[in-house]
Amino acid sequence: MEAKKKLFFVASNSKNIKYVENFLLKRNFEVLLDSDLDSSLSRIISLQPDFIFLPLDHANGRIVAMINAINSLTKGVTVLFVQNNTKESIRKLEYSKCPFKLYPPMSGPAVERLVLKTIKANATTTTTTEIKSKEANLEVFESNFSNVNVIENQSNIAFVQKGRRGELLKTKNQQLGTYQRKELSEQLRQELKTGFGDNVKMPIADLIETYYDNGPSAPAGPSTKNFQEASSSVDNYEARSSTYCLTIQSLTWCGYLIIHADFEIDFSLAKNVFQTWLASHLVELQEFTETDQFQISITNPDYQTFAKAEAEYIEVLSIYDKEVTVSFFSVDPQNLSIDLLELQHIGIPVQMIPTALALPLNAFVYLPLNQKFLLFALQNEKVDVTKLQRLSEKSIEKLYTPIEFEKEFRALRAEEFLNSLMKKLSKFAKK
Repeated sequence: MEAKKKLFFVASNSKNIKYVENFLLKRNFEVLLDSDLDSSLSRIISLQPDFIFLPLDHANGRIVAMINAINSLTKGVTVLFVQNNTKESIRKLEYSKCPFKLYPPMSGPAVERLVLKTIKANATTTTTTEIKSKEANLEVFESNFSNVNVIENQSNIAFVQKGRRGELLKTKNQQLGTYQRKELSEQLRQELKTGFGDNVKMPIADLIETYYDNGPSAPAGPSTKNFQEASSSVDNYEARSSTYCLTIQSLTWCGYLIIHADFEIDFSLAKNVFQTWLASHLVELQEFTETDQFQISITNPDYQTFAKAEAEYIEVLSIYDKEVTVSFFSVDPQNLSIDLLELQHIGIPVQMIPTALALPLNAFVYLPLNQKFLLFALQNEKVDVTKLQRLSEKSIEKLYTPIEFEKEFRALRAEEFLNSLMKKLSKFAKK
């Protein structure tokens, strides 16, 4: 009988991993837990686990030193994860160079899939020479580990300094200028469909199960309730649907990936699932940044019917007797670029300003003669129709918002695009 695979978890609070441990023990894995870095290091070297799970956002800053050196000390596979579902923690994980990562919420099934997939790919195979080399490094590392004053490697983490975002967007605009609008080919649709079943369906099901086990306001983490309890809890959120948008920019295809559910959930946690899926099929797919993903509001309550009529590609998942619709909408690459003013402000067409909902950003009128900005409306303010009429009377076709509101602008633009399609479909249906 094959020996049990050893899985070693380091965590600031091992209690949060207990539910994952219980699942893995039932699947015939040997699970080891520790929260102290010094004792963890000693045990890892002694036990030589097959997989070592290290939290990039551990409370002890020396975790970075441990991560940077662990590959030279053991023959096991290092897997990074984060314990906190914060933008900062997830950003650190996204830009780490470790090939094996687990994004929140961590769950037993997600760990099992990663382990089995890695074993199948022979990722744990290490030559005798490599092992000896690792052991030779151990003495030097242990003598320095307890005294390390860690400063995180900034080259691994994308922190954009203020003032540089405009330059980055300018470069992105230039790249979009080289792309052409293309529709999804039938071959690509079939490839996406196969990849969806293999790489997306189960992670999304895990995300929804964990989300409703914990509740929408609870921290991400594995479940303590059973599947049936989670299923019934969805009914509590039925009145509030969720529509999540990812901006797709690639040489193959540009547009919006829309994930819609008729219940409340945060799909941003699955961003990397979609990134991995699409990167296998789209040439030069641009990595999703924080401003490329956002929640949006749509006017049509029957989203699935709309998507079936207008989307180029659609998948419908049935989970907990509810349905999640994944759909693609082509957009001209030029319409995904950002209209920049002196790399500091974003131009907003006046017709994009909503009147039925609160404005999600600060909006200004630009006076080019004296290069000044006059406040038009504050974020969360509901814009009166008469204010927009006055702009029209003065032949003002564009407002501006500071570049800090890039994400809010992108969401507003995506909403305007989808809602206009819905209006056209509605008018056509009435004829």
